[in-house]
Amino acid sequence: ITNLGVTAQGASKAAELLNGAGIETCMFHGTMHGAIVEKLVREGILGGVMMLCVHDILTEAIGAFQFCKIPTLQAPAEMKIPTVVSLSGMDVIDMSDTDFRQGKLPGAEHRKHHFHNEFCVHVKASEEEILKGGRLLAERLNAFTSPVTVVIPLRGFRTYTQPGEPLYDPGVDGALIRYLHENLKKEIKIVDVDANANDWEFSRAAAEEMRCLMG
Repeated sequence: ITNLGVTAQGASKAAELLNGAGIETCMFHGTMHGAIVEKLVREGILGGVMMLCVHDILTEAIGAFQFCKIPTLQAPAEMKIPTVVSLSGMDVIDMSDTDFRQGKLPGAEHRKHHFHNEFCVHVKASEEEILKGGRLLAERLNAFTSPVTVVIPLRGFRTYTQPGEPLYDPGVDGALIRYLHENLKKEIKIVDVDANANDWEFSRAAAEEMRCLMG
């Protein structure tokens, strides 16, 4: 399971449900360990992937602020293992407080943002940026010839995305959701969940899709 601290509540619940169903889980940080997941899939160590965080896809698409320097979501397609994907990390750019203050992302101080901690700032992606990520994500998903399911939390991909909170922007999130619905091939199952990525309803839906794919 790839996960972020800002989605830990939902991911942990999903892991508990899978463990209860007899599926052993392990958690990877979604902005640092994409290369490890790809390697373990190719070595046959992982029998399925629940990629709840796809932040590496966004940073690869916009060509900035990357943690993982290799393409992700390729090994699961090539090895044809059961895969569930969600959208955490597609809606924010993760940058250091120094880069933020020095203007490494022009105009970032005027965009929706949240200090994740004293060293790290999450800046809401623009519609242009999130759609760049969406195009690359759709390309990777459409390359699957084995079952893959996309589970979409319609009420926010992470914490601080509820009405009145600093990263709430349904226009940006909605643009990505619409793009995926319109551009993923029909063989890919999309499950829309009327919940936030940290809500029980999302955890249950994601775990159930993973359980079904793994048989």
